[in-house]
Formats: sequence, C-alpha cells, structure tokens
Amino acid sequence: MRNTLFQNTMTPRETALLGVYIPIYCIVFPLLVNWHSERCPGAFTQLQYNVVYLLVSFAVVLLLGLRYLRREFDTLLDRKLFSVITAIQGYFIYIFAGYALVMALLLMFGGVEWENPNNEAIVGMAMDDTMKVLAMSVFLGPVVEEVLFRGVVYAQLRRFGALAGYAGSTLLFALLHVWQYAVWGDGAAALLYMVDYIPVGFVLAWCYERSGSIWTGIFLHLGLNYSALSLLI
Repeated sequence: MRNTLFQNTMTPRETALLGVYIPIYCIVFPLLVNWHSERCPGAFTQLQYNVVYLLVSFAVVLLLGLRYLRREFDTLLDRKLFSVITAIQGYFIYIFAGYALVMALLLMFGGVEWENPNNEAIVGMAMDDTMKVLAMSVFLGPVVEEVLFRGVVYAQLRRFGALAGYAGSTLLFALLHVWQYAVWGDGAAALLYMVDYIPVGFVLAWCYERSGSIWTGIFLHLGLNYSALSLLI
C-alpha cells in the first residue's frame, strides 16, 4: 500500500504466544465469569469481574509482549510528529464514520431507540466506581486490545492482503464486544450492535498500518475510550 510505514516487528514466538491468548481473552474468560457468577451469585459484582479480567489480561500481554511494545515505542519516537498527525487524522476519520453510521442507522431503523447493551453495562459499572472503569477503559483495555487485535490479528491477516487485515481484525474486535449479549441476553439480534465498533476497529488498524507503530493506535484508542466514557456517564 502507498503512504504506509507498516512493518510487523512481532517475532514468531511472540505471535504464537499472544495468539494462543486471544481465544482465552475473547471466549474462555467470559465463559468462566458467566459460569462462576451462576454458581456463586453475588460473590462478585460485574465491575469486580471485569477488573480481574482486564488486570490478568494486561499482565499477560506485558509478560508476553513487553519487548514488542518496547520496539514499537522506539518506532513511535522515531516518527513522533508523523504519529501524532496520523492519530489526529484517525480521530477525524472516526468522527466522520461515526456520523455516517448514525445517519445510516436512522435511515434503516427510523426512530427506533438504539441501546447498545455493552454501553449500558459500562454505564452501570461506572455508577459503582467511575475511577475503576476509567482505569479499565482508558489504560488497560487499549493496550490489551491493540496488541491482540492489531499487533497479532491484523498483522497476520495482512499477509493475505490489507483488506483481509482490516476486515478480519475489525470484525473480531466488534464481535468481542457483543457476542456475550447474543448468547446470554438478546439473542442473535444483539449482533447488530457490532456495527458500533466497525468504524473504530477500522481506524485503529489504519493508524497501525499508516504510522508503523502499535502505540499510535494505543494512544488513539485511549483517547476515544475516554471521550466515549465521558459522554456515556
């Protein structure tokens, strides 16, 4: 692709180890949380489950990918201005895509209220402890998700073409946020809410592709989560 500085610096060993953790993060952990909450109702709040989930995942990503993150940070420092410009461009692309999505939803569903269950869950947890939710959404989540979904999934699928990288990483990222509600909540209809995460998934992959550093996406992800959380609460 033109106008790109992408270079996958993750070693095969790092890719393999972090790749093994992706299904644990996306599927095994949520299943364990659901199983434990049904077996031991009231033992932990939803917020406490999520804090443990993200703290463990953050520790695993640091343990397995710290050298990768260090290499990518060196790349960021070598391209500081370009990375900042890329993140700013990504923000405005996301805003434009978000407005386009809202208009499309209005055209398709008219005045139907669009209530994303994941957003409602976040708001509920924030009412219990805003600072913990901020820590999860703004500091822990972006590092974990960028390394797994862009550093591993996007980089590996990109070998089959940029389109494969964008589509695969974005769809998996979107599915992560809603599949539990489809299984244990609203049924298959909950999968419609995946569209809320497609613009941000695409933009974060684009930032990684264009800047050549995973940290550009991490910082943009951090900012977007903070902005979204501020609006929600």
